[in-house]
Parts: sequence; C-alpha cells; structure tokens
Amino acid sequence: MQIILNKKTNLYIKLYLVLILCGKVRTETIKRLSTQIYEKFPSKFTTDFEHNKNILKKVTNYTSKRFRNKIAGYITRIIVKKLEMEQYEDEDADFAPPMR
Repeated sequence: MQIILNKKTNLYIKLYLVLILCGKVRTETIKRLSTQIYEKFPSKFTTDFEHNKNILKKVTNYTSKRFRNKIAGYITRIIVKKLEMEQYEDEDADFAPPMR
C-alpha cells in the first residue's frame, strides 16, 4: 500500500520532523555568560524565568532585551536541571536493589 501525498503535505511533514528532531541551539557566549553570572549570584536566581529576567536586568547592563532573555532562559534551565539531578540522586539513594 502506497500513500500518495501532495507537495504541500510533504512540506508540512518535513517541517514537523525538523521541529521535533532538532533542539534549540544556544551559542557558547550565551552558555558561558549564563554560567558565569549564575556562579557569581547563585542565591538570586530561581526556576522562574520572569524573576530571573528582572534580576538579570538589575545585575547586568546588557541593553539588548533578546540577549538578556536568552541568558535568563539558560540560567533558568541550569537551575531546573540542577534540581532534577538532585531529585534523581535522592531517589537513587533511597533505592535498594533486591537481595538475592
């Protein structure tokens, strides 16, 4: 059985696959600056993106809104990943393999 698709449908399928398979890419500059800022002020940032944007505005003098948002987003991602890893380690520590 062969499915016949028109060009428009083919295009939509390809775009959908590209969006699903490709992740968002951040530049090394964004990653490096985000990490440096987070290491300098770890207690000021939370998992809330809006809060991190406001803190970043106070802490830095970046004028580009888009640049600030990318850094705030990556800082938020760093914190969420850190919390997920801590939670995973706690769950892993509580797990005892069955005795044989």
